[in-house]
Amino acid sequence: MGKQRNKQAQPKTATEAAEQREVFDAYHGRVYGFFKSRRFSDDEALELTQETFVRVFQNMGKLRSKTSLDSWILRIAANIWKNEIRYRHAGKRDAQEVSLEGAGAEADAIERAALEMKDVPSPLDEVLASERAIAVKRCLEALPPRMRRCLVLHVFQDRKYQEIADLLQLSIQSVKSHIHQARQHLEACVARRLAGGAP
Repeated sequence: MGKQRNKQAQPKTATEAAEQREVFDAYHGRVYGFFKSRRFSDDEALELTQETFVRVFQNMGKLRSKTSLDSWILRIAANIWKNEIRYRHAGKRDAQEVSLEGAGAEADAIERAALEMKDVPSPLDEVLASERAIAVKRCLEALPPRMRRCLVLHVFQDRKYQEIADLLQLSIQSVKSHIHQARQHLEACVARRLAGGAP
């Protein structure tokens, strides 16, 4: 993982320690599951879970209502997830030398982690799904017009290659090429947006 993580926030009183233990026991499994569903290894998920709870315990005094604890903790987890993806992207950019095979595999893993939204705890589901929908819309708008048109016709209108070729007066090979390139651009763009980067 490579980053220097925050040190554990130490409770000041026995009451505070008991409260922290209660919160940790109640939410540890869900936070860990969130990071696992983002395709992190067991060790990485544990480390990110620990970082989440360090942040939670450092800031619990700022929480006005315990009724919002559930969504608040999961928002912190989501922010840490985004920071980790951003950190990995920055690491890739700063690397002096990376093999093509390694770079491709790492990029694919990062993009999958950023794009997949399966098994997300429900309080976080709406937030992330909304962010992803906005990112997809913005990235679609940024595609070259012909590329965007081919992708929209194929994916959203379920048109066959031949139909698209006839409609846009293109060869089938050109249609396939446009759709392939559009998917690549779209996935990379959405991954960057979800990780907090520029489109």
